[in-house]
Amino acid sequence: MTRTPHDLIRAAGVVLRDDTGQVAVVHRGRRQDWSLPKGKLEHGESHLLAAVRECQEETGSRPVLGPPLAARSYEVDGVPKTVLSWSARAVSGAFVVNDEVDDLRWIDPADADAVLSYPEDAALVKQAVALPATAPLLVLRHAEAVKRAAWAATGAVGSDRDMARPLTPTGLVQSDTVAKVLAAYGVQRVLSSPARRCRQTVGPYAALGGVAVEQVYELSEEGWVHDADATASFVRGLLPEVSVPTAICTHRPVIPLVLRTILDSIDPHGAAESATEIDPRLSPAAALVLHLTATGDLVAVEHHEV
Repeated sequence: MTRTPHDLIRAAGVVLRDDTGQVAVVHRGRRQDWSLPKGKLEHGESHLLAAVRECQEETGSRPVLGPPLAARSYEVDGVPKTVLSWSARAVSGAFVVNDEVDDLRWIDPADADAVLSYPEDAALVKQAVALPATAPLLVLRHAEAVKRAAWAATGAVGSDRDMARPLTPTGLVQSDTVAKVLAAYGVQRVLSSPARRCRQTVGPYAALGGVAVEQVYELSEEGWVHDADATASFVRGLLPEVSVPTAICTHRPVIPLVLRTILDSIDPHGAAESATEIDPRLSPAAALVLHLTATGDLVAVEHHEV
């Protein structure tokens, strides 16, 4: 029988650790097994947001995601299944027995082989524990905006200024999803082009998380055109300050310079090779997530579409 893409089972989960380094493992009564928090994606849901939702549903804890872990592929009753996982830190919440999970334990990672029912889960724990401490830097393209010509033709207040161009209704919906993505990484600092479309993109997250949006002229298209060296200089100066999860919201033409500056700064000898692996051509509201150590090592890169 020929299978379609709809036959593929997609799932996501986390290796969740607390402040002491212990790992959350869950007991699923219907399966009578000990597993890591994970589950199937809902319709239209991304792996990233499914991992967060499943963690909260099964453990009661809100996770902040770190670098991704190895993807797994296997078959369930002859149907292919893929599971994407992330390392994660529990920041709030408490376990309550639910439909999926009837018990939760926090275990020492060294006990994973003995407690977990599946060797693949124990291998993910080992991988998560071996990761260095990192902070994510998100490079985000603003959500879908009204076209330049259409904005100019409206005759609205500010229609003669591109900086005042707003998001479309679709872009406003995208900005709500962007808020969930930024929340998944626990973003604590948001820097944005002063352009209205960028501020609107990160606005829902700023309101949700109580995070002030720092407006930076050098991240605007106008600033980039006026003085690209100043844009690069700003990004270089920002990198030593990325000790907390940070997001940059800017424009499609500016993103290649931002990424090239980051790569040149953290890995001047391997930047050219690294750049070929990171595609700066982001869709509206898409984000690149660079997981950086305190010493500037690039541990992982993710690309998330909204």
